[in-house]
Amino acid sequence: MEMDKKLVFCLLLILGLATSGCWDYQEINDLAIVLAAGVDSHREGGVQLLVEIAKPEQMAGNGGGGQGSSGKPIEILESVGSTIHQAQRNLHWRSSRDVYWAHKQVLIIGEDLARQGIAPLLDWFERDHQARHSIPLLVTNGPVRNVFQAQPELESTLAEEIIMLIEHMEKQSQGYGTMLKDFLHCLSSQVQHPVTGRLEVIQKEEPHGGSLAGAGIGGGQGAGGGMEPVPPRALRLADLAVFKGDRLVGWLDERETRGFRWIIGEVKGALVDVTVPGEPQNKVTLEIARADSVIIPQVKGEQLSFTVRVKTQAAIGQYEGTLALSPGLFSTLEAACSAVIRKEMEDSLERVQREYRVDIFGFGKELRRRYPNVWRKWEGKWDSQFPLLPIEVVVESKITNSGLVTSRVPVAQK
Repeated sequence: MEMDKKLVFCLLLILGLATSGCWDYQEINDLAIVLAAGVDSHREGGVQLLVEIAKPEQMAGNGGGGQGSSGKPIEILESVGSTIHQAQRNLHWRSSRDVYWAHKQVLIIGEDLARQGIAPLLDWFERDHQARHSIPLLVTNGPVRNVFQAQPELESTLAEEIIMLIEHMEKQSQGYGTMLKDFLHCLSSQVQHPVTGRLEVIQKEEPHGGSLAGAGIGGGQGAGGGMEPVPPRALRLADLAVFKGDRLVGWLDERETRGFRWIIGEVKGALVDVTVPGEPQNKVTLEIARADSVIIPQVKGEQLSFTVRVKTQAAIGQYEGTLALSPGLFSTLEAACSAVIRKEMEDSLERVQREYRVDIFGFGKELRRRYPNVWRKWEGKWDSQFPLLPIEVVVESKITNSGLVTSRVPVAQK
């Protein structure tokens, strides 16, 4: 009897699989696939939403290129609404296809909206079933509209161009990019304030006029309809956007951003230029092969301080000088390398503690992890007390590889 029940169940299961289908299946050519999304405040209130839309049939036909042709593979659409949810719904008035968000690759927020606060915006992206969380979140220094007027230089779409910029800068330990899910986690942690990268729009040197990438944008207009030509623009990922809660409070420059990366232990590869003290003509470029960082809370009674220890291993990438690369010179170069790194870290700490007065490094998180009882005493006053805490920076650099030569390339004198 038991065997008969199992047999009937298996037959029903097989029959169900054989007759079932994808009830919500849609042809890919019927979808407006969002590659990049940009959100900013609108001059008349509410929010402005811009999206880069892929046209699968054109991307396949053009091999991913040919943006300027009549069969362009992407389109830029714009809508406005009192909320991001309303603006997203209003996109359907601009698209003859169903707007599909599950393949979105990057989210960009305009500076004006970021300074007002982005919690309402992120609430929609966190709730919507199509919105992806494993995408980079970036802030642009100016209107987000400028980003969508930029021309991809090496890739066929803006989204691809931005993703490749992030990957390249990560390899060089320059700039910074935060995943949406990590930003959301940091925002809700109440221990560490979030940061992300700044996407900068730069004007290219070519004197000829440009246009919006892929198409014209604007309420109800066709491609380029009623739009003034804009100078050709390109994108650059640099600097760090510093938040206090969900509001943008300022930026860190390139050196301060790398100082931030030294502190949190996210330098994967970097170049450090040093000179021999007293002999500026002897220049060395060191390539960092490895960098380890640790934040150490120090509790003495009611006193709290921190030490940040960084250890690096470096190789000599280029040498301009006359001195032989002896072990004694190595020690001098190692000390010079440590001094450069320490200065970048101290400048970053100074800017963040004194000007922005937020903990973006994770000092509070480390205190909570190591001394939970002590953290409970500081938790309610962390934002006000962190800017006053003393932080010591200790850097130890080691040159482990000098290449295949021990002096500069010889040049014959005539």
